[in-house]
Amino acid sequence: FIYKFTLLLFVIPWIIAVDPTKFKTKKLHFHIIRSFFGTIGALCFMHGLKHVSMADAAALENIQYILVICLGVMFFGEKLTKTKCMAIVCGFLGALIVVRPEILSFSPSASSNSSSFTGYMFILAAVSFWSVNTITVKVLGNTEHNKTQMFYLLLFASIWSFPAALINWNQADFFGFSLPLSPEWVGLQSVTFNERHLMFLGLMGLCYFTHGVAYFYALRKTELSIVIPFRYSKLLFSAMLGYIIFGEKVTNINSYLGYSLILAASFMLIRYEIRRKKRAQRKALEESQMQNKIKINQQIANAS
Repeated sequence: FIYKFTLLLFVIPWIIAVDPTKFKTKKLHFHIIRSFFGTIGALCFMHGLKHVSMADAAALENIQYILVICLGVMFFGEKLTKTKCMAIVCGFLGALIVVRPEILSFSPSASSNSSSFTGYMFILAAVSFWSVNTITVKVLGNTEHNKTQMFYLLLFASIWSFPAALINWNQADFFGFSLPLSPEWVGLQSVTFNERHLMFLGLMGLCYFTHGVAYFYALRKTELSIVIPFRYSKLLFSAMLGYIIFGEKVTNINSYLGYSLILAASFMLIRYEIRRKKRAQRKALEESQMQNKIKINQQIANAS
């Protein structure tokens, strides 16, 4: 709540100074839906990280890209080529091996405890919410300016995260079930911040702002199924940071095969995009040359 609300305070005067018309939108309902699912997904992911390692969480997160690419083909008319299919399968298998490296050993896996199971359920819930969020980003990217998207995302995300940040939801009995239904304001005297916390919040805000602008621009300029697989590299960064900061180690050598497959999926899509652009440029050049020849022939005919 704090880092998104702080960013909102910076974004408002920036938009006013550059172009106040960016506050206008004809797709307010998409902004509301996008911010809601994005915020709820982030909260679920945060709770899941309490019980799941960063590498496992990042691997599970990749499941959403398979769903999103399929939705892109269904609703946006994107072409599903052999290269895309191979990249999807390769990336999914890599993520599966990272999460369950014992699959390659053909031995039964140990049963997960209730804590890790709860963590996986939170991560999978976040994946489901973020899939919807990604589709709305694609829809908004066709008409909405980056500044407009950033403003409404931060505005509604601040609103959605407010109850989670400043209200304690105590357990209450409801038809025999214990549910978090009893709200209680968080006392400000119990909220203590120091310089280290502020530094991390500032770093989160900077990374979030950079990611938002770059992601919006990428989705506007190319197909959804091309952009999404590039995010598989998050696995590598998560594993590296998890080791450096939290001491999380890769205990099974099979996990490295999973990382390699995920990298291979990204490289396949990179190669596909480069070749596609070259073909498009070559075709445009040939069409331009053909038009020039037609004009020259017409001019010659007119002169005759």
